[in-house]
Amino acid sequence: MGERAAEAMQANYPGLRIAGWHSPPFGFEDDPAAMEAIRAALRSAEPDVVYVALGFPKQERVIRLVRGDLPQAWFLGVGV
Repeated sequence: MGERAAEAMQANYPGLRIAGWHSPPFGFEDDPAAMEAIRAALRSAEPDVVYVALGFPKQERVIRLVRGDLPQAWFLGVGV
């Protein structure tokens, strides 16, 4: 799903640079190692905008957990 979204965004916005995408397994938010891996990947990518498509309220919880690592980035909860 993430790959298709990235391809569609690239097709519609040719100059867009996509730093990456991730589609975590069910229950990832309760796994400290999985959350740390996501946080590390985000820090490494240094994105300007992060789209979080997990649905309410999970995406808001995940954003709250990771946004401190990227104070310059915009986080957008976009549902599922």
